[in-house]
Amino acid sequence: MVCLNTDGALSNVIGRGSIDGLFRDHTGDCLFAYCKDIDTSTVLEVELWRILEGLQLARQNGFERIVIQTDSNNAFQLVTPPSPTSPLALVCTIADLYNRAWYVASQKIYREANVASDFIAKMTAPLDGSWKALDYFSSPLQCHLHRDILCSSETLMYRLRPPFH
Repeated sequence: MVCLNTDGALSNVIGRGSIDGLFRDHTGDCLFAYCKDIDTSTVLEVELWRILEGLQLARQNGFERIVIQTDSNNAFQLVTPPSPTSPLALVCTIADLYNRAWYVASQKIYREANVASDFIAKMTAPLDGSWKALDYFSSPLQCHLHRDILCSSETLMYRLRPPFH
C-alpha cells in the first residue's frame, strides 16, 4: 500500500498554480516526491489537478494499491468516489483512472499532517509544465516529513481516545 499526499498552491497574481505530491510507504517513509507548475485559474482546479497528476504518476510507477490523502474538503468530496458523469472534466478523468485494474481509496487528512507536501508546493517548479522530481530531501523537508507522521499518529490517537466525563 502506498499513500499519496498531495498539495497545491495558486498565485492569483500570475494565474498559475503548482502541484506536488509525495509517495509514502506503509511506515510513512517517503519513496519520492515531485512538483510541477500548472496553468490554472481556480483553487478547485489546483486541488483536482494534484490528484489527477498524482494518480498518473502512481500508475507510471507501477503502484497497484494507493490511498490518496488530501486536506481539501472539496476535492475529497468530488473524488470519494469520483463520478464519470461529473460536469467537471477533471473529475471524469480521475474517475476513469479509479476504474482501472488497481485499488484506489481517498482519505481526508488534516493540514497539520500535510506540512511536507505544503512545503514542496511552495518550491519552485519548472515553468514549462514538466515534473521536478525530488531525489534529495533537505533538512527542512526531512523535518516536515517526520512531523507529518507524528501529527497523523497524534490525530488518530486523539480520535480513538474515549472522552473524559
